Amino acid sequence: MGLKSVKSIKNVNELKRDKKNKETFGEFNLGKTLYIVISLVLTIVLFIGMLYLRDRLSNDITYDSVVTVKKACPEGEVITSKNADTYFTIAKIPSENNIAGTYTKIKDLVNNKSKVNLEVGEIVANKDFTNVNEYTDDITNPVLTSIEASGISNAAGGSLRQGDIINISIITNENSSDTAGSTVGNITTSETAITFKDVYVANAKDSSGADIAATDTTTAATVFSLILDQDDSAQLNDALNKGSLIRIEKVLSDSKKAEK
Repeated sequence: MGLKSVKSIKNVNELKRDKKNKETFGEFNLGKTLYIVISLVLTIVLFIGMLYLRDRLSNDITYDSVVTVKKACPEGEVITSKNADTYFTIAKIPSENNIAGTYTKIKDLVNNKSKVNLEVGEIVANKDFTNVNEYTDDITNPVLTSIEASGISNAAGGSLRQGDIINISIITNENSSDTAGSTVGNITTSETAITFKDVYVANAKDSSGADIAATDTTTAATVFSLILDQDDSAQLNDALNKGSLIRIEKVLSDSKKAEK
């Protein structure tokens, strides 16, 4: 067989091999394309199915709008119209996660004093607050009465803060010859106490006249303001002018305002 014939046979074999490779490559590309298409279709179907399932589940779950903590609120903080939106926000939660006594409006927290530290994300409930309105709502003629801490016979005055509830006792000494008590010569001295219960402290100031934060436990208050009935305020001021002893005690419980 001549050289030319050998080359011809070789070229034919190469052509056959190239054709076979092309056919194999084409089958591979077709299979890969089908795999990609099928995967894409399955992904779309799965995604649509998940959306459908989510919508079905969402329709079965009810939600409540409640007040939650946006910024950590310390114990003893009095909520005002100025700081309420700083500490709290409205969030939707599944009804099954709701708790008793939750607030649904931030404005309802105004004039409440926190009894515990509240952390970010907590659901706010009335068990965490003292409602200071309970101590002022039933006052017929409320007035704001300012008192200097130096006029208080015990040390409690300097530690008073906005939102505190206190009892005030006015101690008067009366001289009488027919009243039981301690006797000096022919004079008998008796001690009489007039008490105002569950009085709300509206404000406390330091020696510079600046307001003291309700959560400040170190600064000494030199002046504090009380919400009293007009007649009680006049009686207290009269006692202060006469130099009567004034004693103050903090009320630690958050019971409702007692009858005077």
